Amino acid sequence: RPSPPRTSFYSRTMPNDLSSKHLFRSISRPSPVLPDSTLDEDLMNSADDATLVLSMINMVVVKATDLPNVDAKFVDLSDPYCVVTVGEISNRTATVNNNLDPVWNDKMTFFVSKQPATVTVAVWDADEMGKDDLCGEGELIMAPLFAQSGSREVEVPLSRPKDGTLKQKGSVTINISCRTLRPVETEIRLGHAQKQIDCLGREKDATVAALDESEELRKEVIGELNAKDREVLAKAAELEEAVASHSRDLTHKEKALLDLAQDVEAKVQEKEEAEVARREAEAQREAAETKLTDAEKKILASADLLEEKEKINAAALTAKEKQVMSIAAQLEAKEQASRAAEERLTQVEALKSEVENELTSKEKVIQNQAQQSEERAKETTEVLRRKDAEILEQAAEVARLQKELQGVREAQRIQELRAAAAATSVETRVPETGIETEEKGKVCPSCTVM
Repeated sequence: RPSPPRTSFYSRTMPNDLSSKHLFRSISRPSPVLPDSTLDEDLMNSADDATLVLSMINMVVVKATDLPNVDAKFVDLSDPYCVVTVGEISNRTATVNNNLDPVWNDKMTFFVSKQPATVTVAVWDADEMGKDDLCGEGELIMAPLFAQSGSREVEVPLSRPKDGTLKQKGSVTINISCRTLRPVETEIRLGHAQKQIDCLGREKDATVAALDESEELRKEVIGELNAKDREVLAKAAELEEAVASHSRDLTHKEKALLDLAQDVEAKVQEKEEAEVARREAEAQREAAETKLTDAEKKILASADLLEEKEKINAAALTAKEKQVMSIAAQLEAKEQASRAAEERLTQVEALKSEVENELTSKEKVIQNQAQQSEERAKETTEVLRRKDAEILEQAAEVARLQKELQGVREAQRIQELRAAAAATSVETRVPETGIETEEKGKVCPSCTVM
């Protein structure tokens, strides 16, 4: 069977429409998505509203030490609680019974529109009957606390009026931190941060889409490569079958040549034996020529007859020799055809080696392209991981700012409620031991608005 031309084999194993451009089209990285305006532009657009300032005071009323016992006349210890007043806003701790060194650890937060000069700290003795007694009162200067950042533990000394003078006794330990807030600016920053998060989300979606496209392209390339591998294996099997078929044909031809050679050898041997017999007959005839008797003549006649038969046999042998020569020529032609088949088989092997080399180079190119795709995928994954970390950090910052803004809004609502209450309430007065109104009677400091 003649081997296929090289161009036909190449066109079957490597189609013309299969190229690196078809298999490895480039996938560009998504462009960064940016907000429609910068933070500075948003702040400039809301410059008038951004000037609103609030002062925030966070404190923990830790404990009091060495308090005076204002319940000594009842043979008992004081039941102290602490009241902290910032401007018009007050807050108090829980009551600790029968303790002159109470520990509260109560948290308090105050929002005021103007930075206070001082904060009043008062410790009262809770009485079940009668009004509460003042154990001591002190003031905390706020300017140095607003000037520094972070929290600070301070000790506020207490004093109480006795016999017309102020007598110092005991102290209150407070852990305090102060901040100046700009709620509108914070809200603008939160809005801008939300825009950035939305842009990062769109950028992430685009990156994920690019990764999906890259994965689909990788699967397509793997499918193409698998198809080519199967086609190459089929061609290799076809070539092996052709080689086996040629081997079988050569084996049969060799057997036929051996049989013909044996036949030729047998005929040559017969010819040689006939030649020997003829020579012996001639020798006998020459010896018998000296004895020409009737019997000898008869014998000579028989010899002549035998010679004629030998000539006939020689003619027949010559025809046989011609037949053998014709068969030998046919064998030589078959040998030439066999050599031509071997040459064609060698050409097929060379073509197979060349195709395998070409396929090896293509596989190297494909492996390099696949490695580059994996590296790009790793880079994209790393970018997404950093983007996710940034998004989580910004989300945490947004949550913290939202919490602060909620506190600011609650403080504003408290101030509005107090302003409304002040406009509609009757005239009030604040004594030393509590708050009384003309309409409602006595109210202890624990009933003050938080």
